[in-house]
Amino acid sequence: MACGLPVAAYPVTGPKDIIKEGMTGAMSENLELATNKALTLNSHNCIDYPQQSSWAKVTKTSANQLHNGRHSSPRPSLFDHEYMDLRT
Repeated sequence: MACGLPVAAYPVTGPKDIIKEGMTGAMSENLELATNKALTLNSHNCIDYPQQSSWAKVTKTSANQLHNGRHSSPRPSLFDHEYMDLRT
């Protein structure tokens, strides 16, 4: 997909998780039908769609969730230095 090639696949776990039906690929129990449908799709969608979920965005979102979760936690984290005696 990232190279601009729409995907044709069976509708199973894996393809169902990453293919946006009718945009980045086509799924069907009949792989010939899925292939023919995939060939009609706009290849630019295959390039644009994955960029909405780049590793940089995933990393930033995960870091924000970890940061916010740590500070809102009612109990201290093992990694909060104010709760650790670093002399031992």
